[in-house]
Amino acid sequence: MDGEIPACHQTFNSDLQLKPRGWGNNVCSESAAPHPNPRLQLKSRGWASPTTNTRTKKQSGQSGYTTPSHRQAHTPEQAYKTSIVRTTKIPPPMPPTILKIGGSVLTEKTNTPTPKPSAIERCAAEIASYHPSADNPLILIHGAGSFGHPQAKKHDSPDGFTNSGIIEIHRSVTLLNELVVNALIENNVPAAPVHPFGCTVAVDARISEMQTAPIALMLARGIVPVLHGDVVMDRALGASIISGDQIVPYLGTQFGAVRIGFGTAVDGVIADGRVVLEIMPETFEAVRSHIHGSEGTDVTGGMLGKVRELLGIDIDSYIFSAVKPGMIAGFLSGEEPGTRITKTGNRPRRRP
Repeated sequence: MDGEIPACHQTFNSDLQLKPRGWGNNVCSESAAPHPNPRLQLKSRGWASPTTNTRTKKQSGQSGYTTPSHRQAHTPEQAYKTSIVRTTKIPPPMPPTILKIGGSVLTEKTNTPTPKPSAIERCAAEIASYHPSADNPLILIHGAGSFGHPQAKKHDSPDGFTNSGIIEIHRSVTLLNELVVNALIENNVPAAPVHPFGCTVAVDARISEMQTAPIALMLARGIVPVLHGDVVMDRALGASIISGDQIVPYLGTQFGAVRIGFGTAVDGVIADGRVVLEIMPETFEAVRSHIHGSEGTDVTGGMLGKVRELLGIDIDSYIFSAVKPGMIAGFLSGEEPGTRITKTGNRPRRRP
């Protein structure tokens, strides 16, 4: 019985038994299926490139297999540390366009999470017309609307957010994010969620740091990162709300965005019943009194907060209506709708 495996410990399927130095015949055999993406292969055990067998027969006529040299130094314990090796380098991403769609466009301004399915679908279809790719990169950010603002107000207190409040707020905003991402995918846009809660740290409700390397790699591959307003951990406050309005200029600066668009529920910044075509730092005070907050519950500063955020960066930005069909597609195609926010008036403004 020495050296034998007791019957009670033997598996019913011999193909699933672990070998002393391997993972089983059906995984390491020459007939194993190739990885669906030939650009990726695994170190040690597991997936290999389609043209590489993980084991080769001995050439001397002896039976059995010999382990390739690139695997000889590995132990079974190291197999748990298997990582993906990139066989081709991905260049830095091209400067992206950044589009932010307000929560009031995608949700009803109520005290309970209520999406606008038709609006979400229409916005996704217009974004699809832009054909985002590695050569045409796009970052999408959306507001939380009724999936975030009422929850944040509910859990706000002088002592800050409780753990249960943090979790409830984050889980709620991710529900809307999932609806947006699903609509984009159904319109053949390669979109993926990026939740600020897991990659952002704030100090006094301002972004202090954000892990942007994954976003850069996504852009370089033509994937559209979809971020949103979220609750994040805060070194000073414990936790705080970071709005999509704040994420936009942060990423715009990080990636050198070529254009920024804010799709809202109104035609732009309105003064005396008319759209203000352009706002610069030197003209801001003249129109400031005309900038009003948002209807319903808004914990992120409304229109005034948007203008202030955009005036802090040197990237031409546009505030326009995303409620009207075709406006998102128009902005993405190069049009200049609504109100332009700029630090310089040297470049002539094209009329929408």
